[in-house]
Amino acid sequence: SLSQLANLEVLNLSGNQLIGFADLVEAMSGLERLRSLILDGNPCAMQLSPERLRELQNPQPKPGSTPAQTISSILQGAMADLGATMGFGSAASTLGGGLGSLGGGSLGSGGLGSGLG
Repeated sequence: SLSQLANLEVLNLSGNQLIGFADLVEAMSGLERLRSLILDGNPCAMQLSPERLRELQNPQPKPGSTPAQTISSILQGAMADLGATMGFGSAASTLGGGLGSLGGGSLGSGGLGSGLG
C-alpha cells in the first residue's frame, strides 16, 4: 500500500489503466512528502486539462500548503468538476476504479524508481 511509502516524493503512474480519482486521493493521503504526480497515459488523465496535468507534475503550493496538499486539492477539484459536468452530486461515486489495477507504474523518490508489482 502507498501509505507505507511515507517518504515518497515522486509518484509516476504513467501508462496504467487508472480511470478515477477517488481511490487515488484516498491512497495518497499518507504521502505527505509527495511533490509530483504523473498520470500521463491513463484514462483519467484524458479527463484533465493539460494545465492540470502540468500542475500535478509540478505543483505550485499555495501559502501554508505543501506540494502534497496542493496535489490532493487539484485531484479533488477535478472530481468536483467532473461530477458537475456529468450531472452527478459526487464524482467519487461515479469515477470508481483505480489503484487495484496498477501494473506497469513506477514509484520514485528523488528521481530513483522501482517497479510496482
